[in-house]
Amino acid sequence: MEDFILRERETKDKIADVINASGLPALTLKSILKEFLEATLVVEQQQYEQAMKNKIEKEKSKEDKSSEKK
Repeated sequence: MEDFILRERETKDKIADVINASGLPALTLKSILKEFLEATLVVEQQQYEQAMKNKIEKEKSKEDKSSEKK
């Protein structure tokens, strides 16, 4: 968990540095960040669906192993 917290903070700092160094107007930055957010939401949904699939397969595997022992 600590590693995640540190990586998250480092990522935010790096993004802020790039934004600040870009010299782009806020309108352009808003458009870029909106595109990133939309792409991130798609990936987040895909990761959620994969996690649910993995959970179901893991539960099914446990049930199958439990049935084999009987």
